[in-house]
Amino acid sequence: MIGFKTELITKRVMNKDYTWILECPLIYENKKYRITVFDGFDFDFASIPTLLRGIIPKNGAKYDRASCIHDAMYASQVFRKEECDLIFLEAMLSDGTNSFLAKLMYEAVTIGGEKAYNDCDDIAKYRDLIKVEVLNGNS
Repeated sequence: MIGFKTELITKRVMNKDYTWILECPLIYENKKYRITVFDGFDFDFASIPTLLRGIIPKNGAKYDRASCIHDAMYASQVFRKEECDLIFLEAMLSDGTNSFLAKLMYEAVTIGGEKAYNDCDDIAKYRDLIKVEVLNGNS
């Protein structure tokens, strides 16, 4: 069954510009992988341009868990960027994000996410906060 296995539980990091920290592991599973992002991972939800936040919020939406997983995959670079983006789309859809919006956000990261993917300053730190298990197809 494709989808999230756990809820997204976070707390706001004070004195840091729009940073949240995961308080419990977040687990997503598709036909190929089980991806676990461990508590302690810090992220900023969806990267929505300021001008669009009145229409598409940074957080508080059905794509919150997908945004967290996507940020963790980018930060750790456990997958190529293209696979991170495809998993992001799949995760949004599995959480009930409107398909038009999910595809719009997917296109935005495929076009504009290269800098974010390549700019991680501490890949080793983030690799300690994510685990990817390859499934045998029976899950």
